[in-house]
Amino acid sequence: MDEKLKIQVGPKTAPLMDDVLDYDKVMDSLDHFMDWLAVQYISALNIIHYMHDKYSYEASLMALHDRDVYRTMACGIAGLSVATDSLSAIKYARVKPIRDEKRPGGGL
Repeated sequence: MDEKLKIQVGPKTAPLMDDVLDYDKVMDSLDHFMDWLAVQYISALNIIHYMHDKYSYEASLMALHDRDVYRTMACGIAGLSVATDSLSAIKYARVKPIRDEKRPGGGL
């Protein structure tokens, strides 16, 4: 759910309505989104690389290289430690979600 526009942006799924989050249910929900999220991420990276190539943002820096440059796709993993910490807390502790009653289904 987009926080500002209040529209659904990802695949629809039923909200987790338990009082305490269950690790297996959270992982199933996360797996449901991973393929979609990977496609969105790579699309965004392709757009960024295309625009860098189109407008030569890095031309002056690339001119300093001695030989042919082998370019790769840089896929960072920002937020991995936050996701890992959150999943660990859900697995090994009792995590109670704080719900936004204004969202459809009382979402997290």
